[in-house]
Amino acid sequence: MQGFEAISLLVAFIALIISLATLQQNRNIVEESNRAYIVLYIDRERPDDYKSIVLKNFGKTSGILLSVEFDPPLPVDKSKIHRNNRPLLTDFKNIFFAPGQSFKTHFDLKNDDAQIFNVIVIYETLGRTIKESYSIDLTFRKSLYRLKTDAETELDALKTISQSILEVSDKLS
Repeated sequence: MQGFEAISLLVAFIALIISLATLQQNRNIVEESNRAYIVLYIDRERPDDYKSIVLKNFGKTSGILLSVEFDPPLPVDKSKIHRNNRPLLTDFKNIFFAPGQSFKTHFDLKNDDAQIFNVIVIYETLGRTIKESYSIDLTFRKSLYRLKTDAETELDALKTISQSILEVSDKLS
């Protein structure tokens, strides 16, 4: 009987280890799916052709932005905000982001400026500090065209045509 008891004890111990590992994995999955995801991206706005730097929390819980770094640094003199001697959005620290909340600021990034930026975003969520690094390449937009087919009125159609002409003009210049 001692051999049978030893095997039973071993099987119970293995089952306990598997259960604990499964619980840990489930906890990690729940935490990852519920944490804040604060992302920086650049969006182009018409009609003034400025690019917006957008910081947005795509996650399900709040987060606190600790810092944002650009390499090469952003051309501060080309910011609409900086012209009024205000600090840039990316200069602020400890910004609270609710789920789905975003902030944006405008930059005049023309073709003569850097078109590839390395970005480091550091934020805190659920008691953890997250550091994410990625590159933003603005040159890909030169090969994209925006399609919009939901024109319900003549005015909507004219706006769509105007937008299309502006984008084609940008590609050719």
